[in-house]
Amino acid sequence: MKICKNKLGIIFLSVLALASAIAVTFAACSKDDAAKVEPAPAASAKAKAIPLRGNTWVTSGTSTIDRDSHTITWLDPNTVYTVYFRVNEGGDLRLYLRYTNPKGSRESAENSLITATVGTAPSVGEAFAGAAYSIALPKSPTPTKDTTVFICRIDGCPEGYLRVDLKGEKRVGEVFAVLSALVADGDAAQSLAYSPSNRTNAPSVHMGYTLPSNETVEWFYNEVTVPDGMDQPATYFMVNGFKEGYSGIQPQPTATNDNPKVRVLFSVWAPYNTDNPADVPDDRRVPCLAIGDGVCYQMFGGEGSGTQTFYSGLAGWRTGATYKFLVRICPAATFDPTLTYVATDHVAYIYDPVDSKWKLIAHLRRPYPSNGWTSYHDAYSFLEDFGGLGTLTRKVSFGNQWARTAGENARWIEVTEGGFSTDGSGSAGHRLDYKGGVENGKFFLQNGGFFSDNAKPGTKFTREPTGIEPDIDFAALEQLRVEGAARVTPGAIRGGKCD
Repeated sequence: MKICKNKLGIIFLSVLALASAIAVTFAACSKDDAAKVEPAPAASAKAKAIPLRGNTWVTSGTSTIDRDSHTITWLDPNTVYTVYFRVNEGGDLRLYLRYTNPKGSRESAENSLITATVGTAPSVGEAFAGAAYSIALPKSPTPTKDTTVFICRIDGCPEGYLRVDLKGEKRVGEVFAVLSALVADGDAAQSLAYSPSNRTNAPSVHMGYTLPSNETVEWFYNEVTVPDGMDQPATYFMVNGFKEGYSGIQPQPTATNDNPKVRVLFSVWAPYNTDNPADVPDDRRVPCLAIGDGVCYQMFGGEGSGTQTFYSGLAGWRTGATYKFLVRICPAATFDPTLTYVATDHVAYIYDPVDSKWKLIAHLRRPYPSNGWTSYHDAYSFLEDFGGLGTLTRKVSFGNQWARTAGENARWIEVTEGGFSTDGSGSAGHRLDYKGGVENGKFFLQNGGFFSDNAKPGTKFTREPTGIEPDIDFAALEQLRVEGAARVTPGAIRGGKCD
């Protein structure tokens, strides 16, 4: 039995083993003793201030958080602010809240009262069950000078993500407080994971596939399955990535469970270094030579520039269903032997399992290929939260990868090795809720939601081969491409604007 203590009295802390994971249960303090809360002692040299703007979400109420501000002005009595951070090395931990009282809330002799609920971050589908601490907010020395109030002490806090909910109980004046940080102190505070900026995205995770060596790869085939409940809005399930672009599926930020809006994306970067597509010279743009039925195309910027295409005509998005992606990368002269410059053509298709048909996404031509390559390089998949919805857990599986070689003696070669990696927020240790590997014979990626176990970036994984070659009618695919060429104005390089 461990002891958790704050100025309200002694709290007993039980550490329970649940399915080989450690969960922490906190006992609640009496709200009747809230007025006895005293200001916290001066923070020690071990203390870490966890900024709120990139680690806090509104989980109840109508308030919003200004991510560009370093403080949160707490106005709404119905708002619950939820803060997440990770303890990387277990030990004793003390938690404090840092804030100021604005002028209006300093005029009363009373103090505002809040409840802080502290516990381990729950797993997907589980309710949050922490211990509630009633806390009075003493007046700060001045309206602009911080003060710090004690929340609780956790003796023997285990490694993993913690969640702290802040809920208003009694507001004195128009504002509870202007919050600036959650402060952690003690041995367990020496190694914490939290966002030092206003970024709230889950860490992106990637699986890079090992293509056959000493072979010219022209086609790459991959299958994607999104488990039920994991098609979160503003997620990119990128399936077929390559040296100069990618293709995959995106549920949109405005999607709901009852009305999911899903689009298929296929993009190729221009060979010109700019985030402003208007700056790309005409001879460096990526023309669209063909599009499928229901596909639009446009130039994009902000992350380099190039051409992107969107297909919103899937017969019906289904979690648990397997969608197949196929991308061809070959010399542009394959389609136009009269070309006077070197270019690489990229043609993408998707198989819709609902109506059992292959569909053309687009045919894009990129001039000045990287390193002179005119074949498939750097095959990979990734899972991305592009909407800042880092409290949501998302997961995806990729199975049955195959590469097809070029030339008259073309053949399929199964791809069974993948290398796991994460983005800068993951590799820097700001967010550690990421993992990947092999499950049920398929590669998988998972991120978001503050789960505590993860995979080590750089790990190589191998799946069991299936031996099931893709069953492709290449003549039928080529006919789709030819029909798609009639939907594009010859020589068009800018495109329209997609919704």
